[in-house]
Amino acid sequence: MDFLDPKKKKQQKIKLAIGHTLMVLVVAFGTFILVLLAYGFDLNRKSGEIIQNGLVYIDSAPDNATLKINGQEHSSKTNTRVSLPEGKYTVEISKESYRTWKRSFSLDGGVVERFTYPALYLSDLKPQELQTFDNSVTFSTESPDRRWIVLGQKNSISQFTVYDLRTRQNELPTNEVINLPTNLLTAADGDHLIKLVEWSTDNQNVLVSHTWTGGSEFAVINIDNPAKSFNVNQTIGQNPSETYLFDKKVDQLYIYDAPSKLLQRINIKTKQTTEISRNIISFKPHGEDKLLLAVGSADPKKVDIILKEKDKNYKIREIETSAKIPLDIAKVGDAWYLVIGASSEKKTYIYKNPIDFIGGNNDPEKVALLALGSKGPIDQVAFSQNVRFVMSQSGQHFNVYDIETKRRYSYDMKQPFDAGSKIVWMDGHRLTTHSEGKVLVFDYDGTNPQSLVSGDVSLLTMYDRDYTELYNISPSINTPGKIGFFSTQLRLEEDK
Repeated sequence: MDFLDPKKKKQQKIKLAIGHTLMVLVVAFGTFILVLLAYGFDLNRKSGEIIQNGLVYIDSAPDNATLKINGQEHSSKTNTRVSLPEGKYTVEISKESYRTWKRSFSLDGGVVERFTYPALYLSDLKPQELQTFDNSVTFSTESPDRRWIVLGQKNSISQFTVYDLRTRQNELPTNEVINLPTNLLTAADGDHLIKLVEWSTDNQNVLVSHTWTGGSEFAVINIDNPAKSFNVNQTIGQNPSETYLFDKKVDQLYIYDAPSKLLQRINIKTKQTTEISRNIISFKPHGEDKLLLAVGSADPKKVDIILKEKDKNYKIREIETSAKIPLDIAKVGDAWYLVIGASSEKKTYIYKNPIDFIGGNNDPEKVALLALGSKGPIDQVAFSQNVRFVMSQSGQHFNVYDIETKRRYSYDMKQPFDAGSKIVWMDGHRLTTHSEGKVLVFDYDGTNPQSLVSGDVSLLTMYDRDYTELYNISPSINTPGKIGFFSTQLRLEEDK
């Protein structure tokens, strides 16, 4: 009976202890291996060296496209994920009938890279003329939800054409002509020009400016019910230099008087005005309680940048004065980001949650998230539509900051921008403008520039909800000498 023999009993305990120890070592080693694998570590079968992989997610629109990595075709189509050793790579995405998308990048071991934004455009684009106009189209705009397109002809101040991209007839968007109330806009001799100021988030009301020889005014046009449209100047009894919607709604407005540099808020119903600040040079509102202000200081060569939150003013920094000080503000997750274009300094300052530092021991001027140097005065600053990227533009030169990855990009576009053409964010990852008379689209980092179709450089290019169709104004192909409104399919029907 071994369990009664002390010697054998001791041997049994030793065996159990050794077994338990070996089990612990096996589990620990297995866990260690799994952790290494989770962090991308692997064994190079050729050299026998330990390497660390990174993971790359690659999507495209349309999907099911051919994927090449460093010139070698991958076994999977997009959308897919690929594990690669750390190193430098070039990714190519291609599909029959489409233009190729290409991007070079460096991959670190244990890092996840995501290319979920590549867009492929048809190689052979065929614009279709939806409507022919006798006169030039000088006003075109699209609602924030990309459902409505509003077109206005030269010197027409009472009639507009509205297209509904979601309602189709014979696979084409329907349209109707809306007539504005009599005397909504001032009828005067000479040329008239209507420009977009901004849309309301209700996708029905649009604030516009109307200028003519010797005068100017603002109006809110309701495309769903034109009778609800109103002339801002007549309604408030003032002639502001600039007007913006308060919180993107039409019941209250910001009104700015350039000669006095006075910024106010006015309630459209009660006509009650609230003074916001004086000596304003430029401003950018956000929501109900935030305003980013550039305010003249006691030193005529300096400007104070102020963040106004409700009734409190926070001085962010002081910059050199200039005729143009572009500003922007946005909320990204739980954080607030401020962007300040200091044209005279040729710098763009980006702040994250600056109020957290104000009032403490930190100098707010020294807590900028980063400063982006430029080659010239800053023309504009703007967040992408998904508020992931911050863009600062100076002529052909761009600085872009990626809030998600904390990377920055600095580049010059080789394609010359047409005079009078605006550079705007097309979506969350691409910018669009005009070059040599054609619509130009390029990625946030300046790569993959694509020249699409001819278009009026003074008007913005518009897209449907899924960016599968492009809409713009260009000379008529049906009737020479006239103007056409065109739709261009960017993808094949089976890829939508």
